[in-house]
Amino acid sequence: MQTSCPACGSVLVRHDLDLEKVGTVGDVPASMSRIQLGTEGRYKETGFVVVGRIVYEYERGHWSEWHIRLSDGSSAWLSDAQSEYAVTRLVESPGPLMPAANYKPGVGVVLQDERYIVGSITKALYSGVEGELPFEYWDKLRVEFIDLKGTDNKFATIDFSESPPLLFAGEYVDYDDLRLTYLRDDTFTGGPRATNVKGLNCPQCGAPIELRTGELALSVACSSCAAILDARDPNLAVLQQHQQRTGRVEPVIPLGTTGTIAGEQWQAIGFQVRGITVSGVDYRWREYLLWNAERGFRYLTEYDGHWNDVTVVKGVPHELAGGDPPAVEYNNERFKHFQSAVATTSFALGEFPWQVKTGDHVATDDYVSPPRMLSREKTDDEITWSLSTYTPPERIAESFKLANPLPSPRGTFANQPNPRAGLARGLRGVFGMLALAVVALMAARFALARNEAVFTQTRQYSPTTGDTGAFVTRVFALEGRTSNVQVRIDTDLSNAWAYFNLALLAEEGGAGYDFGREVSNYAGVDGGESWHEGSPRDKVTIPAVPPGRYYLRVAPERDAAEGSGPFTYTLTVKRDVPRAWPFLAALVLLAIPLALAYFRELSFEYARWRESDHPWSSESSDGDDDDDE
Repeated sequence: MQTSCPACGSVLVRHDLDLEKVGTVGDVPASMSRIQLGTEGRYKETGFVVVGRIVYEYERGHWSEWHIRLSDGSSAWLSDAQSEYAVTRLVESPGPLMPAANYKPGVGVVLQDERYIVGSITKALYSGVEGELPFEYWDKLRVEFIDLKGTDNKFATIDFSESPPLLFAGEYVDYDDLRLTYLRDDTFTGGPRATNVKGLNCPQCGAPIELRTGELALSVACSSCAAILDARDPNLAVLQQHQQRTGRVEPVIPLGTTGTIAGEQWQAIGFQVRGITVSGVDYRWREYLLWNAERGFRYLTEYDGHWNDVTVVKGVPHELAGGDPPAVEYNNERFKHFQSAVATTSFALGEFPWQVKTGDHVATDDYVSPPRMLSREKTDDEITWSLSTYTPPERIAESFKLANPLPSPRGTFANQPNPRAGLARGLRGVFGMLALAVVALMAARFALARNEAVFTQTRQYSPTTGDTGAFVTRVFALEGRTSNVQVRIDTDLSNAWAYFNLALLAEEGGAGYDFGREVSNYAGVDGGESWHEGSPRDKVTIPAVPPGRYYLRVAPERDAAEGSGPFTYTLTVKRDVPRAWPFLAALVLLAIPLALAYFRELSFEYARWRESDHPWSSESSDGDDDDDE
C-alpha cells in the first residue's frame, strides 16, 4: 500500500498500478538494532524478509516496528524495543475494544479467547517510516499503545492511532529463534560494539562521558560528579545536579567492564543503589545494568555478598488461586510470595535506557523458588516481571575477571539455595536401609526366640499369721544357650502395696542375681473423677543368664499400715524373652543424624522466611539477614 523513497524521502501510496506522492518524511532516527531493510529470517519455520519500518519515540527512546513479508504471502510485524522481540499480526475482526482510558497496568483483559494482563501504557510520538507498509501510514503525530502480556510468552498490542483501534496479537520470540541474516554490520558477533561509543563531556564538572549504547541511552550519571544528565540532549542537560542523600558508592564491577554470562559478552554500563524500608529498617542493594547489542539488557544485583543474575520476563506468570502465602507459576515452577515493598533509587552512575533519578520509586513484589526469584515492579503506566537466579560471587568475579575476590555472602538471602537440603535427602535413603535392617533383625529375633515359661507358682501372703512369707521355690532348668530370664509377679492387690525381695540362685551355688520389685495398685474417686495409679503386676528381666538349674528365693514385705488382709500372687519365670526396646533404641539412634539434618535445613528456611511478609512465627527479628532483592 505504501512505500518511501530512500533518496528523497517521498511517501508514495499505491492506487492500483499508480504511485501517488502524499508527503515526505524527514530523516528516520538511527537504529541501534542490527535489523535493516532486507534482513531475512524465519518465524515458525516460515521464511521472511524485512521490507518496511515504522519508528516511534517515547520516554524511553525509540523502538521500531519492522514490517516483514513471509514466504507464504502473508505479512506480520516484528517489534524491536531495546533488543526485545515480538512477532504480531493484525487481527481482522477483534470485536469491540474498550477506550484507552479503561486500561490500567495489571488489569486482566480477555481478547480472542486469550487472557492477558495490561503490561504497559505507552504514549508515543510517530517518528517516521521507511520501506513498504501494508497500509497508508505517514502523517501521524501522537499515538497511544496498550501492551498486553499473556502466559506462554503471548503478546498483543492495541493501537489507538486508528478509529476503531487496531489489535495486533502474537508472541515474544528469542533472537536466536529468528535466525536472522543480512544484518547491519555482519562482522559483529555479539557484545558491546566499540563503534557505538559516543564521547561527550559533563556540563557540570567537565569530566569525559562515554555513551556506549548510543541512541538507546536516555540518561547518564557522571562518574566524576554523579550529576544525572539527559542523554537525549546534544548538550547533556543536567537533570539532577548531585546525589547527596546516601553518599557516593563505587561499583565493584567498573563501568565499561565486559564479562561473559551464559556464553555471551555483556558490558556493565549502569550502576544504581536501590532500597526498601521494612518495619523501620533500611535495606540497600546494588544493581548493575548490562548491555549486549543483540540480547538487549540484563542485570546483576548484590546485597550483603549475595548476587543474582536478572533477566526480564517477557510473558506474565500465572497466578495460583488460594494458598498461604500466595503463589504464581512460571515455566511449570511454583513461586511463593516473599515480600511486598516500595523500592527507591538512592544513587546512580553510568547510562540507562530510561530517565533514572534519585528518589524514583516502584512498588515491588517478590516470589521465590530457590535458587530463582520472580519480581514484579509496578509504576503508574507499566508492570515488569523479572527472573533472578542466585549466583555465587566467585562466578561473578570470574566472569568479569575482577582483580580482587568479592566478599563472601552474609546471612540468608530470599532465593539462596538451602545448602543443607541435600544432606537430609541423602540421609533419608541411608536411614531407610538401616531401619529396614533393624526391623528385619527384630522380626527374626521375635520369630526365633523360645519365649518359654520354665516355672510358675501361686502363693498367698497373710501377715496376720506371723509368717514372714519367705520361701524357696523348687528347682527349675534353664536349657539351651545363654539368654535372658524374665520374672513376672501378678497380684490381686487393691489399694495396697507389697515389696518382693527376690534372688535367682544356681543349684550348684556360685554368684546369684539379687533384685527387688515393688507392686502397688491404687484407685478411687476424687471430686467426681475416677483415678488410678500403679499396677497389680510387675516384671523384671535379667540379661545373659547361663544355662543350668536354678531356684528363686522369695521374701515379700508389706507395711502393717496397709491392713492385715491377705493377698495372692503368682510368680512366673520365662527364658529367652524377645524385647522390642533395644531395636527401637537402635532406630532412635539411627534417626538422630537425619533429625539433625532436617533441623539444620528447617533452621535455614526459618532464617530465610523470618524477614519476609510470611514469617514462620510472630517473633520479631533484628532485621540483619534478608532483603527484597
